[in-house]
Amino acid sequence: MFSHWACGANARGFSVAVIGYRLCPEVAVAEIVADVRAAALILHRRFGKRLVACGHSAGGHLAAALVGTEWRAFGAHIPGNLIRHGMGISGVFDLEPLRHTSMNADLRLDADRAKAVSPAFWPVAQGTVFEALVGGEESSEFLRQSHLIVDRWAEGGASTLYSALPGANHFTAPSPLSDPGSGMVDALVKLLEAAAKA
Repeated sequence: MFSHWACGANARGFSVAVIGYRLCPEVAVAEIVADVRAAALILHRRFGKRLVACGHSAGGHLAAALVGTEWRAFGAHIPGNLIRHGMGISGVFDLEPLRHTSMNADLRLDADRAKAVSPAFWPVAQGTVFEALVGGEESSEFLRQSHLIVDRWAEGGASTLYSALPGANHFTAPSPLSDPGSGMVDALVKLLEAAAKA
């Protein structure tokens, strides 16, 4: 369903893994984060390279979660900078507001669980680079979420960038990923190149 978003980076010479994960209410949000971490570790074991995380909407949340992970906790053989570069497109980085919506019937978040899976409030490691892109026509909450993570992570020492995409809504915001000549793919390629040198 989402492989077309790999076209831009593929055309620029980069491999892209489009990973799947279990969904709520089958599992909790923390288990979804664990799923994508497990996928990242499998990719590292297979290819032995540092990775860059990129995702849209819930995937934006997961991209930030991967960038914010303390990878050394998974073993001395795992590089601490396995994933330190990422891009979240119209992501949700603070899950507390979702506790007060009908979605929480599936998410099952209480205050502690929401805080624990909200990467905007996690400490950031040295060398973290994160770009939060959001559709300019998104709701004020999506704009706030992207501002929040770049501001909080910048305070923690990360290099961050906020960018609103003119005329884009929640569903069209990631579309430039399929165009190898788009500014979004240019930005992603810069992250990929920087991660390779880190």
